[in-house]
Amino acid sequence: MEWRSICDKLADLIGGFGASIDPANPHQRGPWCVHSRSLRENVEEYFRENWSELDPRPRSFEVARRNGFATDLDIVSPDIIRSHPYYTDFLRRRRLGHFVGIHLRVDQKDWMISVQRPEGAGEPSNELIEHIPRLRRVIMGHASRAFAIGATKLENWIKGFDEADRGIAIIRRDGKVARLNAEAERLLAVSGLLRGNEIVSPDKIAGLQLKDMLAKVTQMDTTEEYSPPIVYSLGDRTLVLDVFRLPRTLRQFFLSGAAVLVVRSASKQVMDVAASLVQQFGLSSTEAEIAMGIAEGKTLRSLSEQLALKEGSVRQYLKIAMAKTNTHKQTQLVALMKDIEKR
Repeated sequence: MEWRSICDKLADLIGGFGASIDPANPHQRGPWCVHSRSLRENVEEYFRENWSELDPRPRSFEVARRNGFATDLDIVSPDIIRSHPYYTDFLRRRRLGHFVGIHLRVDQKDWMISVQRPEGAGEPSNELIEHIPRLRRVIMGHASRAFAIGATKLENWIKGFDEADRGIAIIRRDGKVARLNAEAERLLAVSGLLRGNEIVSPDKIAGLQLKDMLAKVTQMDTTEEYSPPIVYSLGDRTLVLDVFRLPRTLRQFFLSGAAVLVVRSASKQVMDVAASLVQQFGLSSTEAEIAMGIAEGKTLRSLSEQLALKEGSVRQYLKIAMAKTNTHKQTQLVALMKDIEKR
């Protein structure tokens, strides 16, 4: 079950308008954190208008650590609720009222599922409060299993990256590098793109493209298309930077990793084939990369692992690539690319 669905179900049980899952570390909170769709506009305004700086509720983490849960009245008085701008302006305009925060402990880190109740719902009743410990045990069980499964998958990914023949870097939500393999460090250092834990470009236009590409892919819920790969010319070879979002199952509870940057060096001849697929036939960068992978003899499964996509998605991209190039078999697609290479 997805965590957004758990937020929705928990909100229904507690009589809430919606719920969100927030880390205790304030620097890791943002609109990317999982929340009910019903709260989307509230969450966007909360961070856009800096209501997070006035919100007294983060202080409830200390209470929730001790008791397992917290409410507004654990941190502020009724008088403050009637006069504080967070309650009288932000929440009132949104027709929201009291909240119930349920504490979670995952991998030695504190989290809270915050259930936002609607205006007029009043304080949580004693009967509702009595149910919270049982709900918390159920949610903690889900969270612990999700973390254990996700940690195993993430470590398998990292192990594969360390053995990869191309550069791989795990990118945090702030766009900085969390970890990179030896090949990525070598390629980025040689090209002058790596400065500490930041990937930067001396070229202004390419730098803006890189910033835009990382910003799009590191957002948890964005539906925007990925930006095309960024290409740097290095003498007789070309450096290509492409980025892919980590699957949702690996992103939840792993705030240090949001995306994977793939860095590869290719001959100009190979890049000319990829460019032709994009420019002449209208393939997207992902479709072109899958087509190139098929030409190199890679399987759909290996491409799905490389691109952080489901195997079914890779198959669908391949079908689209074949339709755009008017080929009906993989062998015909490979033959087409060989013809382009000879030109």
